[in-house]
Order: sequence, then structure tokens, then C-alpha cells
Amino acid sequence: MKNVLALALVLALGLSLAGCSDAGKAVISSKETSIQTESSSVTTGQAETPISAPAATPTPEPTKNPTPTPNSDPQSVYIPRDPLPDGRLIEEGLYAVIPGEGAYYNVFDSYGKQVDSFLFKDAESMPPIGIFTEQELSKYRRVNQNDVQTLLPEETEQYNNLLQSTANGFYQISRDYENNSKVILYNTAGEPVRTLTYPDSNNSSADIALICIGDETVVSFQSYVRHEKTSTFTFSITIYFIALDGTINNKCEAADLPGKPVELLGRKYFITSNANGDMRYDMYDFDGNEIISGVLLLDDLYANPNMIFTSEGQTNIYISDYYIKDGLLLNSSFKPVEKDEVGTDGKLIYGNEYDVQGITCKADQYKQGFAFNRYYDNSQLIAVGTSDDKMAIKT
Repeated sequence: MKNVLALALVLALGLSLAGCSDAGKAVISSKETSIQTESSSVTTGQAETPISAPAATPTPEPTKNPTPTPNSDPQSVYIPRDPLPDGRLIEEGLYAVIPGEGAYYNVFDSYGKQVDSFLFKDAESMPPIGIFTEQELSKYRRVNQNDVQTLLPEETEQYNNLLQSTANGFYQISRDYENNSKVILYNTAGEPVRTLTYPDSNNSSADIALICIGDETVVSFQSYVRHEKTSTFTFSITIYFIALDGTINNKCEAADLPGKPVELLGRKYFITSNANGDMRYDMYDFDGNEIISGVLLLDDLYANPNMIFTSEGQTNIYISDYYIKDGLLLNSSFKPVEKDEVGTDGKLIYGNEYDVQGITCKADQYKQGFAFNRYYDNSQLIAVGTSDDKMAIKT
């Protein structure tokens, strides 16, 4: 009997130790498991066990990634390509322009050899940096410019008689204040083809501007006189359209206009600012007679690329064939512009309407954003219209 009782006591003690061992296992684990143990440990009934539980294993801290050091310089990326023949760096006929010393820019040929440099001081335009064709580069510098024999010696320190390049050749502007100012035009071979002269006076000097429109070089001379007694100004303007061979295609001239010229309309009329200073303009013929008053400029509504201007703003004249009067778009013959009508160059007319398969489209100049130094031309005019779920476009 005693043996049976002793055996029962041994079994009871063994079961008790086994229960304490299970309770100890419940408190060793991760944080997540620990939370589960707190809520379920009350069901074990082993809180008073004399056997201590093993120490909890500490949760390891995550390894922190090092903070990267910012690099202010963009990383260069090598883009492989097939090598060009003869060791060229860029395609034949292209030129690279990069900044040089001061306001000078250096020109390199397709082999990377510096072939020229030129001065560029127009702070209101994008600097000439990049890859250019010879014609694109001619806006800043022609590759044969150093070979041109000028009629007048260049005065680089006075910035007078400097030889400048254009899409149609070269030119020199010679200033002789209180006497005559001259513009000498050269063709692309550097041969002089036309000299234009404009008188300066004691009261005012001429403001000279030059642009190219297609195969014509447009030269403008503008001057003004201030009248002391009335504290008013009168303006005189002469605009030449010169062909590539130096022929004068048109001469548009008017004297003593009461307002500053802002547009040459159809090479027949000048539109000037209003003497009252409002936003409407007046139209005059070349004899100074007022033709129409209270007109609006179509060019105020979009970026007309055919504009004669100087950086100081003394000259700012649009070359255009259209204007607005009483809400109507009119041409230089004073006739309303018809629907679907295009310009003499075959391009769309800004603001005009065009029919595309029954959908009315209106010509607008769609730009990628806006920048004062971005160039536009009339080829960027697009007529767009919608009808229900359809869209029509005319270019």
C-alpha cells in the first residue's frame, strides 16, 4: 500500500513540474508573442509556481541604412554609339558653340577644332550654345566671316562698323552722329550689294533695326523730334525691303507722324500709337494723312515673328497684312478676311476660322509654355475645333 502511495506522489510531482515548464515557455518570445501571452496566461493557473521562468530574449534593433550624401553635380552617363568616320565628333556640316571668355562664344567644327569665335551681347535672347547647321549658325556668325573684305574698317572698341551676319549674308552699321548713318549689305559670299544712308540731325539720331524675312532683308531707320512748345513728339520712319542681289523691292516712308509707328500694314500704311495714349491705334498713308482711327493690332494677340525691333525698344514695328476694326479681322485692302482664307504665303491667318469636315476650327498659336526669349513663326499656327466627341485640326 505504501508503495502505491509513493508512486502516486511521484506522478503528481512530475505532472506539476511539467505544468510549470509550459508556463515558462509562454513568456519567452518576440514582442508580438508577448502580447498574446499576457492575454492568455491567466488561463494556465500556474502563477504561483516556484520555478522561475527563463529570461526573455531581447528584440534586435533593425539596422539603419546610412543616409546618402547628396551630390550637387549631375552624374554623367555614357551612351555608346557607332563611331563617326575619320574621327569626327559630330556629323559633317555641323558646328558646336560653347561659351568662351566674357561675352565671346567659341565655334568648333565636326572634328572638335576651334574655327572661330564671336561676340554675343543680347541679354534678352537665349545664348547661342549647342549644335548648329551652317545656316542656323549664320544668325550669329557665318563660317566665312573672317574672309569678308569690308568697305569700312571695323571699330571694335567703339562697337561701330562691326560686321554682323544674317540668314541672307552680312551687314555693317556705321554711325556718324549729326551727319549720316549707313547700313552696308553684303551677300553670303561677302560681296557688297547695297548701301543705305539716313540723315541724322542735331535734334535726333536714327534708330536702326534689321531682320530677314525669307529672301528679303528688311532695314528700318526711325527718328523722332521733340517739340518744346507743345511737349509732343513726331516720328519719321523709312523701311526698305532688299532682295538678295541688293535690289530695293519696296521703300516705305513717312515723316512727321504724330504717334510712334507700331505696324507696317501691307507695305502701304503705317499704324501708330494714339496720341491720347489709349490702347487703340491710328492708320496713316505714306503722305502722313490719317486713313482710319481706332484700330487694333492683330499682332498684340499672338507672337508675330516678323517684327523689327531694337533691344532698347526705340523701334518695335510689326510687318503684317491684317488689323482689327470694330471686332472684324480686315486685310490691308480694308476687306474682311473670309472664312477658310489663307495668307499670301499659303499659311493660316491667326484668329481666322476654317471648316474641317463640318467642324469650325479657329487658328491659334499653340506654344509649349511661354518664354520671352523663345522664337515662334507662323508655321506654328494651328486651327483646332470640336463638335460633340470629335476634334478637327488644320495646319
